[in-house]
Amino acid sequence: MSAQRGRFKLIACLQALFVATMSLLTVDLVTGGCTAAGVYFQLGRLGQFHGAYSCSSNDYGSTEITEMTTLAGQFSGRIKRTSTLSGCVSSGRITGLIPN
Repeated sequence: MSAQRGRFKLIACLQALFVATMSLLTVDLVTGGCTAAGVYFQLGRLGQFHGAYSCSSNDYGSTEITEMTTLAGQFSGRIKRTSTLSGCVSSGRITGLIPN
């Protein structure tokens, strides 16, 4: 709020929040496949995913993807996985296809 000659002016910014469920399948030639399921949030132009993952190698833990953007038929973002078994944290960039 700002005062201007004895009057108050309220300036507000509203953004819509979109929430949905999402699943993700990744394949690694060394450790096999992993699946993740969780919640997708979108606020403005960027999205976020937070969920749990499990792999055919018996590894499991939490996954988060931030700074997600989409183009026709694909998405990209920053990924971070934290293994419950080993405590290892891996991070990097991810790009994937969105099926019809």
